[in-house]
Amino acid sequence: MTHDELRAHRARLRLTQAQLGHAIGRHPNTMAQYERGELPIPPVVRLAIDALRAQKHNRRKGPPAAVADYVQIVKPAGAVAR
Repeated sequence: MTHDELRAHRARLRLTQAQLGHAIGRHPNTMAQYERGELPIPPVVRLAIDALRAQKHNRRKGPPAAVADYVQIVKPAGAVAR
């Protein structure tokens, strides 16, 4: 991963350097150094970003159909969905 790719992935995730660093266990200054090309970006950073992107993508989809169906079954009559 290049420093430009890292910056682009972070922008797509809509995170600051500090937020991304916190999410993947890196200091914000280290994230800045990665993006400036001052430090090599370890492969584990790419793996962590890929995991964050997958997590964010899955959250947008909502719960699996089976879970949504279960909630509909056990919801008391007249209950308001949130």
